[in-house]
Amino acid sequence: MAYVVERKRSDGSTRFLACYRDPEGRIRSAGTHPTRRAAERAAHRQEQKVLAGSWRDASLGTVT
Repeated sequence: MAYVVERKRSDGSTRFLACYRDPEGRIRSAGTHPTRRAAERAAHRQEQKVLAGSWRDASLGTVT
């Protein structure tokens, strides 16, 4: 289930963190957004990729 977390910044403004669960059940971030609606869209977009089987872990492409 995708969801949104409201975050207050030090300057008093509000940002919204989009969250979803990956295929292993871990909570992932779909980024921070200026509006709740944009965050909901991003979270649902990632959730649909997980359900469709087309989601890929971006961290697997990093070189250490």
